[in-house]
Amino acid sequence: MKLTTPSALDEGRKMRSLFPIAAAFVIFGCATTSAQKAVPSHIANAVADQDRPDDDRQSAQDARAQDTVTLDALAQNDRQYTDGPVTEVDYIQVEYGHFAEYIDWLNSTWKPTMDAMKKAGLIIDYKVFQATPKSPDQPNIYIWITFKNASAALDKGVEQEYVARKVIGSTEFQNKKRVERTGYRKVMGTELIRELILK
Repeated sequence: MKLTTPSALDEGRKMRSLFPIAAAFVIFGCATTSAQKAVPSHIANAVADQDRPDDDRQSAQDARAQDTVTLDALAQNDRQYTDGPVTEVDYIQVEYGHFAEYIDWLNSTWKPTMDAMKKAGLIIDYKVFQATPKSPDQPNIYIWITFKNASAALDKGVEQEYVARKVIGSTEFQNKKRVERTGYRKVMGTELIRELILK
C-alpha cells in the first residue's frame, strides 16, 4: 500500500484549486473572441487605429475614406436615372353644381398666389386638371405644384406662408376662407411624387 505524504496531498489540493481558474480563462478567451467577431467593422477599425503609429493610422483612414467615395461613385453610376423635380399632388372633390365657383376661386386667389411663389423661386410650375371619376368617392380635380427638389417641397413652408399672406391676406383670413370652401369642396388627399429623369 502506497502512503501519500502530506506534501503530496497539499500539491493535489493546489492543482484542483487551479482548475476552475484555468477553465475560466479558457471560457473568457472564447467569449472575447466571439465578441470581437460581433463588433461592427467601423468600431473594429477605430479600435485598430489606436494601435497603429500615427503615419500608418492616417494612411488606413485615408484608404477607408477613398473606398467610401469609390462605393458612392459606383452607386451613382449604377443608377440609370437622376432625381428630378418634386410635385405635390392635391386630390380635390368639388360638389356638383359648384365647379364654376371653385374655378373662380382658383383664378382670383390661388393662381395669383402660385404666380407670386414662382416669381419668388419657391416653385417652378403649377397645373390644374379636371378628371372624370370612376366612382363618387374619387377626386374630380387634381392640382399639381412642382418644386425644384424635395428640400424645396418640404422645407420652405415659412417662405410660402409669407408669400400667401402678401397675396391673400392674414393667416386668419385664409383659414376663414378655407372653411367656407369646405362647404362645396373636399381635399381627399395629398402626396408628393418625384420625376425620374432617365439616362
